[in-house]
Amino acid sequence: MLGHQRGWVMLSGRRLNNGFTLIEAIVVLAILGLLWMVAVPSYSAYAANNSLRTTSELFYSAVQKARAEAIRRNRIVELVLTNDVPPTPAGGSMEAIDTPISGSTSGTNWVIRAPNTAPAGTYALLDSKQAAEAGGTKVTVNAGGVTSIQFNGLGETTSATAVQVQFRHITQNAECLLTEAVRCLDVRVSPGGQARLCEPNQPLTDNRSC
Repeated sequence: MLGHQRGWVMLSGRRLNNGFTLIEAIVVLAILGLLWMVAVPSYSAYAANNSLRTTSELFYSAVQKARAEAIRRNRIVELVLTNDVPPTPAGGSMEAIDTPISGSTSGTNWVIRAPNTAPAGTYALLDSKQAAEAGGTKVTVNAGGVTSIQFNGLGETTSATAVQVQFRHITQNAECLLTEAVRCLDVRVSPGGQARLCEPNQPLTDNRSC
């Protein structure tokens, strides 16, 4: 009956729908919302842990450097916690800085210096770091009443007891619970000068514990 029209493509009156229906769009948005709810807390915890780890590791390295400089120079070298902006050496000289530094038990900046016997009131500036450089603007510091750690020429601290410096993220619970996604970190320095970066809320059987 079709004759020479056999094989021709018949046009259909039905329109092809290449877009999303309202129900499909709602389902997609719901899935994206769930993924967002799961991903955001995980990323926030990752960012907080990264910031905390970076700051505490830099301070741990500063402790090691201060001790090494004390041994090398065979004199007192101190690591000072401060909220002051670390001084910038004038004229490129770091051996006779007279800019005062106020120590703070919660200082998020720090300075490594070697006090000079002469000129009086000056010190050699060996290193310094600001919280912003360390990525620690959201990290709090608590040195438990200590504003500085001093090392003698033997690499020992001048303190008769261990020094404990706590690093916490501002989002953390005050009790520093083990169930929290963001970890707590301490830098502890023994009277003999040995430093350790550890997690105070880990059980004693864990090698990360303090």
